[in-house]
Amino acid sequence: MSVSNFLLAAKEIFKYNNPSVVRLIQEARQVMDRTATASSNEVLPLWSVFLIYKCTTDCPYCIQNYSFKNDRTDSPLKGSLPPESWLLLNDLPNKPENIFVTGGEPFLYKKIADVLAGLSGFKHVQVVTNLNIDPSKVVERLSTITTHKVVFECSFHEASIDFHTFLSRATMIKNAGMLHSVRVVDVDHARTKKYIKDFALNGIKVQALDQVGMKGDDVVVLSNHEASNLVRKPPVLCKTKLTLFAPNGDVYNCHTKLYWADKAASFGNITTGFNIPDHHLACSDYGFCQPCQIGYMDVKPYVAQDSMGRIHHILPSNPPPTVVQSR
Repeated sequence: MSVSNFLLAAKEIFKYNNPSVVRLIQEARQVMDRTATASSNEVLPLWSVFLIYKCTTDCPYCIQNYSFKNDRTDSPLKGSLPPESWLLLNDLPNKPENIFVTGGEPFLYKKIADVLAGLSGFKHVQVVTNLNIDPSKVVERLSTITTHKVVFECSFHEASIDFHTFLSRATMIKNAGMLHSVRVVDVDHARTKKYIKDFALNGIKVQALDQVGMKGDDVVVLSNHEASNLVRKPPVLCKTKLTLFAPNGDVYNCHTKLYWADKAASFGNITTGFNIPDHHLACSDYGFCQPCQIGYMDVKPYVAQDSMGRIHHILPSNPPPTVVQSR
């Protein structure tokens, strides 16, 4: 192990143990950066492609299972688009520079390399994977493209893959210049610190995700409690900066609607056209929001019409049975 890796391990453990100190340093840097503008803190739109809903593992803390209250783990929304349909994204107007490709486990989509290599209309393509499937052939192919940059966001789930196998694959991706991040869901602080240290000693930083965790056998929300504690609440007005594409091409502005396969709440399809309104919509599913999307939401108290007398469009709601019972 190199000295730099030991220093990295010490630094990362300190950051994990002292989040308030890290936050103060970050805030101080923002204040000292006189070049920052008001718009620099603006939340940018996020586009995400869900190539496939299936996964290689069934983590109890998975945010997709989470919003079902463990009642339904597979979406009834059937269908999967071929690569050429996904490449229609390149020609869409007002698209962001970056796009996410995820799942499920996106490497279960047999032609994932064609999609990642073909999304040349974007500056960056970020693929989210658990590395349970060897990505070496895909990485080799992507190393030759020059039109855009593909990077990997790798999630480590200790119950589904051996640490050294994951480390070997993450290191291979890092050496290819494509490693964006390694993430661990912080369900056990002691084990999280162990993995932060073990990865750092091998030159890899780890980001601990703390939106959800475990209390015994139960999944609990650890942040954004009001929006994500799986308790039904009165309707709200919500506007998001999300454009989410289901495996069959249907388009949503909300992870929960997408996971629930609430087809009536979609705004069209990538193959036939779609339009997400740029204003607040009435939603009856507040309380079941996916914890990761909170920063992309603007929520207001519900009123039947806006200041100009326009009636607020109400999003349909098609929750699974256990969510219906919580109304």
